[in-house]
Amino acid sequence: VYKRQMFNEDSICEVVVTLEGGRQAVEITIHEGSIVYRSEDTQREMNEALDKAVKKMGRQIRKNKTKLSKRLKSEGLKDFVASKKEIPEDEYNVVRKKEYPTKAMGIEEAVLQMNLLN
Repeated sequence: VYKRQMFNEDSICEVVVTLEGGRQAVEITIHEGSIVYRSEDTQREMNEALDKAVKKMGRQIRKNKTKLSKRLKSEGLKDFVASKKEIPEDEYNVVRKKEYPTKAMGIEEAVLQMNLLN
């Protein structure tokens, strides 16, 4: 028997079948960590609705997987290019220079100032 595991063991799948005006409605929800996949379909026959909802779910999963793999590849490529590129110090251009007056303060005063920021 061929078994393909797409989700981890902690994933939760909910399938709800309801009758809406003589038609079968199927809702599928999969919770995997912070990702939620959801699809639904309504047909005269429950099996038709289930098949279409599963096809929609498959498209969502493939789309998410493709988007994630592209993002990971592009970020990895950016990191690789950034690590190879060395900029000599004389090529930096100062755009703006600011000076701020500072003073030493105690812990209580620092906490008070941080609370005032919120």
